[in-house]
Amino acid sequence: MDDRPIACTLDPERMARRAEEIRALCRDGLIGVTLRFRPDPEIRARVDAIVAAESECCSFMDFELGAGDDGALVVTATGLSPLFSGIQPVWPSSCSSR
Repeated sequence: MDDRPIACTLDPERMARRAEEIRALCRDGLIGVTLRFRPDPEIRARVDAIVAAESECCSFMDFELGAGDDGALVVTATGLSPLFSGIQPVWPSSCSSR
């Protein structure tokens, strides 16, 4: 087991700069993201519900669901660049400020 703390060590000023760098990178170059989930029927149902809901309200996004070599549920989302062209990103959280 990894004993590193799950906490960012950046101070608030450096965190703000880093968040802006990440937002700019996502805005300028993000094509899509791939998420991997446990191959569990309940998880699959939840993923399906979120993908359906996001597809309805954010028609500019495209989702592809598949299976990894290890059986994991793989979700790829593309069409994300509009999220970073002047509005506060909501998803993916790795590209939003917190």
